[in-house]
Amino acid sequence: MILNTPDITTKVGSISLNSPLLLASGTAGYADEMADFGSLDQLGAVVVKSLTCYPWPGNNAPRLMGVTCGMVNSVGLQGDGLQRFLEKELKKLISKKANVIISVWGQSIEDFQTCADLLKDTAKEVLAVELNLSCPNLAQKQIFAHDPELTAKIVSIFSSINKPIWAKLSPNSDNYIEVAKKAVDSGADAISAFNTLSGMAIEIDDKSQPKILLGGLSGKALKPVSLRGVYLLRKEFKQTGIIGIGGVSSLKDVLEYLAVGADAVGIGTANLINPRIGFRIVKALKKYLEKNKYESIEDLKLSYRKSLGI
Repeated sequence: MILNTPDITTKVGSISLNSPLLLASGTAGYADEMADFGSLDQLGAVVVKSLTCYPWPGNNAPRLMGVTCGMVNSVGLQGDGLQRFLEKELKKLISKKANVIISVWGQSIEDFQTCADLLKDTAKEVLAVELNLSCPNLAQKQIFAHDPELTAKIVSIFSSINKPIWAKLSPNSDNYIEVAKKAVDSGADAISAFNTLSGMAIEIDDKSQPKILLGGLSGKALKPVSLRGVYLLRKEFKQTGIIGIGGVSSLKDVLEYLAVGADAVGIGTANLINPRIGFRIVKALKKYLEKNKYESIEDLKLSYRKSLGI
């Protein structure tokens, strides 16, 4: 019988998080928007919407279309820029006791270098920096995570910022294991698996011409792809942190990701449907550990993975 409340902290690479539940980049805003729905310190971290070193307008409308198995988005990484976030929005998050993961992107090696320069002196509440190397929503722009050497070069740039680096990889490539190896060899502390799948949505009715949207497919359709990716990555990397992202909307989803090798789990599209979902899953996770007599998340992960041989 467990006398104390189970320990839901989880180790991701070199850092410890309050829980394995993260709010994934692109679905939780820039600042303290999600604090209206729960206490942010219950979560492992808030991964802010990806920013680059200059303001970026994003794509033209339409930007979102629902599909049977999730959502296709082509927001195009709209944002006011990393400098503004650091000067204004970050303080709001910290005031709500959030642990923060800053996500950055760039259209060139030079953009990533500028982002790294801006991040050299950041608050202790910024636990890590996620490198968004894999967004499929910038038309005709290169996806860096499809190229192992470019991935290595970008990760290496961030060695100077004295924060753990998370490399966010793409499910649209058949060589993500090789890309992950280059990222880890170049200093990545963790791998985020994955960004969205390249997809398309179409709307047809009797009164107008068809409307199409090419962009990133997220939601339930992504979960089997990301589960497989997490499993294969964990078999290859025993010590590297792994964050599973894709189709998470329930405790069951979280447990499945933890079982196959994830150290933490990002909730994405489900945040847009129910902003309270992350906080509810944290409560459900605590009850699950108590009911099944696990003393900690680490015990649960070890138990599951022993049976799977990973």
